[in-house]
Amino acid sequence: MAEAVARDPFMSARLLRMANSAFYNPGLKRVMSIPRAMVLVGFDAVRQVCLFARFVEETYSDERLEEILRGVLRAYRQALLTQWIGEILRDGSPEELYAAGLLLDIGLLSLLCVVPLEKVAAFRQKRSQCAATEQAVVEKEVFGFETRRLTVRLAEEWALGDLVKRAALDRNEADGRIQTVRVASALTLAFEQGRESETWTAALEAAVDRWKIPETSVLRLLEAAEKKALEFAQELPLREEKLQTATKPSMLGSENDLRATGAKDAEGLEFLLMPKAVWKPADAERQLELVDELLAYLVDMAPGHAQGVLDRAARGLLEGAGLDRVAYFRRTADARFLEVKNLYGPLEARFQGLLVPIDPYPNIFAHVLQGPAWLWVHEKSPPSIKALVTPEVLQFFPAREFFVGRVGWVHQQVGVFAGDRLSGSQPLDERSFLTFRRFCQLATLGFALVRRASF
Repeated sequence: MAEAVARDPFMSARLLRMANSAFYNPGLKRVMSIPRAMVLVGFDAVRQVCLFARFVEETYSDERLEEILRGVLRAYRQALLTQWIGEILRDGSPEELYAAGLLLDIGLLSLLCVVPLEKVAAFRQKRSQCAATEQAVVEKEVFGFETRRLTVRLAEEWALGDLVKRAALDRNEADGRIQTVRVASALTLAFEQGRESETWTAALEAAVDRWKIPETSVLRLLEAAEKKALEFAQELPLREEKLQTATKPSMLGSENDLRATGAKDAEGLEFLLMPKAVWKPADAERQLELVDELLAYLVDMAPGHAQGVLDRAARGLLEGAGLDRVAYFRRTADARFLEVKNLYGPLEARFQGLLVPIDPYPNIFAHVLQGPAWLWVHEKSPPSIKALVTPEVLQFFPAREFFVGRVGWVHQQVGVFAGDRLSGSQPLDERSFLTFRRFCQLATLGFALVRRASF
């Protein structure tokens, strides 16, 4: 229920206002995260908040309602991006960043509910003709003031938190959390204008410079947020042609910009970025060919070479399971870390040799070493699994949908394979997951045979 409420700025603002009131919070200990606010006020109060949201949808209609709901979707996408960046930067409370991103433009959304319809139409038309960076100018021209000033006033009166207020204020702030909210907001607005616009280029450069995160990671986070926003849009009373919340840019650039790390075995094989024709859904016939190739290598090797097993298993994951990117993490001798040993497909070269802690820091990689041998992580995974998608994992798979599987056994762990598909490819499915499991098992068998042959 908290997740459902947290997608709507109106409901979230009302819920936080109640949670920070003397009635629900006698000690007046500031509440800035939506899940915490929901626990504090209880289910009955949340039901009243939901009734208010229905009142908004039933009261307004046509162009006004469309503009309000488009603003709601923009706020939701902005909130997701802010939270995910906070998680990657190891912020102490990314839930508060989410709330700040969601409520940063509550002033504009509230104003759209009360101004005359002709002003709504004028604002919509003028903003469509201007760059995202000029929205404040458009607001002054149409409404007479910048709506972030209204956000500041509402944040004070409704006790929405200092983070929202300070992020909305037009002043220089050195605080990293405030800068995260502001940069995510600017990037979200620029995203709607497409990759070709100067506004988008400038916003992306500013975000990369501020967060010190690779450009491809920022782009994938934006695409993941856009995907979730479009799914939420299906629940809203918008016409089909209004569901697209942003101009669709070519997010990941050309193949020349995404050259993969070379991974060579004893025979000199090198896996560079494979052509698009290779990345396709699971192919049963191709899987059998790859299985035969791997088994033949295990029979013919003299002496056995673990890298050859890895490379052939990875080829099976790329071509057989239809994955676009695969990483192999080898467990270190002290069992405290996983080392990024091999990268296949367009994964950033900087990951090579990176150590991912697994003890005593629980994450999804450590989980498959001790628990289930394979997992398909996606948005419908249980909360206990989602909680294991920590910043250490997000840096590799920011879209939060990927396969992860153990190589070895619980009592004799070797490492972990993990892979996903890029945006624009077909979604992961059961058939590709089955193939992923099969090649993880073959890799386990291959390592066993290699070790036996070495004695």
